[in-house]
Amino acid sequence: MHQEKYLKMNGLKDGCLYKIIARNGNYGVWIEKRKGFVLSRFKFGDNFPFIENHWDSDPHFGTAKPLEEMGPCPVNTEDYHTKEMLDFLNEVDNARCELCGRWKGDWIVHDNDCPNKNKI
Repeated sequence: MHQEKYLKMNGLKDGCLYKIIARNGNYGVWIEKRKGFVLSRFKFGDNFPFIENHWDSDPHFGTAKPLEEMGPCPVNTEDYHTKEMLDFLNEVDNARCELCGRWKGDWIVHDNDCPNKNKI
């Protein structure tokens, strides 16, 4: 994992969006009770909200390092497994290919099938 300086858990604000370094995303909303960030994850053609634990929360499963606070999340974070949250996170991360409209994170399909892959 990257060696950049990152924000510690005790300074994070519940329900705020952060620029992060994580296995599965670049932006996440801090969910205090989960000690992690909800982010948009793509896996085998599916796109869903997913929690990645803060780097300091667990020595074995901590995978996310917050770099910068981006402001409060405009979506209700009480139930973060919603289409509204997923749409917000995808919009923030510019997850759609500007040329073909497919999800960039859906790499199994997008990288092989994008009609504009040579222009990306």
